[in-house]
Amino acid sequence: MTKEKETLLYIEHILNKSYNPVILCSFGKDSMVMLYLIRKIKKDIPVLFFKEPFFPKKYSFANEVIMD
Repeated sequence: MTKEKETLLYIEHILNKSYNPVILCSFGKDSMVMLYLIRKIKKDIPVLFFKEPFFPKKYSFANEVIMD
C-alpha cells in the first residue's frame, strides 16, 4: 500500500468519526498537501483560512486558490 493510500484511509477514518469537521489552512506547503488529500475524500468540507500579516506573497497565492 502506498503512503498516499494509507494517508487517505486514515483521513477517511478520522472524518467518519467527526461530527462537523473543518480544515484549518494557512496555505503553506504542508497545509496545501493536507487540503488536497482531504478534499479527495470530502469535497464540501469547510476551510478556515489562518492568515497572519507576515507573508503577503503567500496570501496572494492563497487568494488565487480561493478564487478557483
